Amino acid sequence: MTAIFGPSIDSSDVERAVQSHLEAWMPTQIAEILRVKDPLEARWTHTSIPAIRSYRVSHLATPQKWPEDQLPTIVIGSFGEVRAPRLEEEGRVVAWYSATVLCIAQGRDEEDSKELSRLYAGAVREAIMQHRDLSGFSNGVTMGPESNSPVTKGVEAERSLHGCARPYVVEVENVLDLDEGPNLPLPDPFDPPEAWPVGKTTSIEVRSGQDAVDELRDNGHFD
Repeated sequence: MTAIFGPSIDSSDVERAVQSHLEAWMPTQIAEILRVKDPLEARWTHTSIPAIRSYRVSHLATPQKWPEDQLPTIVIGSFGEVRAPRLEEEGRVVAWYSATVLCIAQGRDEEDSKELSRLYAGAVREAIMQHRDLSGFSNGVTMGPESNSPVTKGVEAERSLHGCARPYVVEVENVLDLDEGPNLPLPDPFDPPEAWPVGKTTSIEVRSGQDAVDELRDNGHFD
């Protein structure tokens, strides 16, 4: 369904887009990582490495419990925008969102867990950076430095769990269109018209919201 108010993208949409993209690509990327790693390490094969069993969106700073049947797991979280948005032509707004991807694995021992989490994180990196449009959602992605450590919170400290995380920045080309939307509040918000009225000044057509766009730009709200 077309949004007659124009696009409305936020951090939750970014998290869901990353999750959907990884769900589609991780089996392929894990297989590729194993083709590269196995001749060197002789440690993991396609029959011995567990597939990702769960994908979830979560605030990464919150301690959690991971049931055995949900490991290995990938946790995705966005802390919001990383810089001021930019106003493009015709009222389109470009924004940059954080998206951290954390891979948590449990192996036979701490060494196994560490290698597994790093292997999954490598597959995530390829899935995202070799397909930076995130299956058509984004305008591009950049990546930050990897970090990894054992999981040592709560009951998880009793198990050999290891996490490997990497922050990404997702550029979304059109999160909001300042020229869209109605000129006045709707009498019935749940029964919007099929098209908004267009105001005119003399013979020049003026798109709804153009004055607001100019004011926001003049007051420095965009890069």
